[in-house]
Amino acid sequence: MSADSPAYFRLTDLHKDFEGKRVLKGVSLAIPEGQTTVVLGGSGTGKSVLLKHLNGLIRPDRGTIEMQSQELTGRNESELTPLRRKIGFVFQDGALFDSLSVGENILFPLLELGERDPAILEKRLQSVLEKVDLEDEAQKMPSRLSGGMKKRVALARSLIMEPECLLCDEPTAGLDPILSETVAHLIHKMTREQDLTAVVVTHDLAAMRIMADRVVFLFEGEVIYEGTLAGLDQTGDARIDSFLRASGGGG
Repeated sequence: MSADSPAYFRLTDLHKDFEGKRVLKGVSLAIPEGQTTVVLGGSGTGKSVLLKHLNGLIRPDRGTIEMQSQELTGRNESELTPLRRKIGFVFQDGALFDSLSVGENILFPLLELGERDPAILEKRLQSVLEKVDLEDEAQKMPSRLSGGMKKRVALARSLIMEPECLLCDEPTAGLDPILSETVAHLIHKMTREQDLTAVVVTHDLAAMRIMADRVVFLFEGEVIYEGTLAGLDQTGDARIDSFLRASGGGG
C-alpha cells in the first residue's frame, strides 16, 4: 500500500472455522482506499469467506476488522446498517429477484430504505442504467437476460446507493472469455470514474489483470502474497507459480 493511500479496511489476525474446518488462518491485511484490490486464489481457499467479513455478512471467530478506522467486529446488525450503506456488494450469482423487472431489481435497495419520490427513483435508475449500458432494458425480466446482462444488472443495483466501496464476489464466473473481459472493463471503468475502493474476489487471471491495482493471493486460508500486479509474477513462490501456469497466466 502506498504511503498516500490510507487503509479503507484493516484486518488483523482474522480466523474463521466452519464445522471444524479452518477456512481463514490468521489473515492480516490493509486494503487501501481508492484502489481496486483483487483477492486471487484457487477454489476453496477462503476468498469469498474473506470478502463477506468486510461488510459483516460473516463474523470472525477471532481477530478484528476496521472500516475507515471504525471497529466492525463487535457491532450488532443495527449498528452495522449505516456502515453497510457505504458498501455495494455484487454476489457471484447476481442474486436477482426473478419476479422483479430489471428496473425493480436495481431500485430494490433504495425502496428498502424508504425512498418513494418517483423523480428521485427515476433519476437514479436512469443514471446507473446508462453507466452499465442497459438504458433500454429496465422493463425486461431476469429470465430474458444473458449471463453478461445479469452481471451488469447486479453491478447497477450495487451502484444505486452511490456507495464509496464496492465488493465483488467472482463477478466474471460463468461467462465466456469475451463477456468476462467486458464485465472486468466495466468494473474497472466504474471504480475509476467514481473513485471507489473496491475488493474483487476472482480466480480469473485475465479479469484480474484488467481490474487490479493491488493483488492479494490467498492459499489455504493464508495470505502468501500482498502487493503489486507486477510483483505477483516475480514472487518465485512455487504455489503462486503453479496457479499462474495452471490458469494460463504465467508472467
